Amino acid sequence: MAKRVLRYFALRNDVGDSTRVTLTCFTDADYANDDVDRKSISGYVTMLDGNVVSYASRKQEINAQSTTEAEYVAMNEGIKDLLWILGLCGVAMRRPVLFGDNRGSIYLAAKPEKHSKTKHIESKYSSCPASS
Repeated sequence: MAKRVLRYFALRNDVGDSTRVTLTCFTDADYANDDVDRKSISGYVTMLDGNVVSYASRKQEINAQSTTEAEYVAMNEGIKDLLWILGLCGVAMRRPVLFGDNRGSIYLAAKPEKHSKTKHIESKYSSCPASS
């Protein structure tokens, strides 16, 4: 994957113009998909200016207690990938964008207030920074 990102920047003529480079990540989860252990599946696709540079799909290590938790874990994986690519690129660019499809997990990422129903999620998966 690192070669893809670096090759992309090598072929661009306007790398110095950081306002034109967009890094986006789309995440999703399939809650309790596995029939044996009921673990969820996380997936993400990371794109640099509309070109896929990274993707993954794997079984989650935890047994999510809700769809919101499964989606939040998937968003956490996407954020880790975004941060890794940002560090790899070494150029300033627009703020990366993370897309999720669950209102509960998006709300939790945007307003990570402590709540008795979600404190078990936040103790392990706190990479999701507050969006602004």
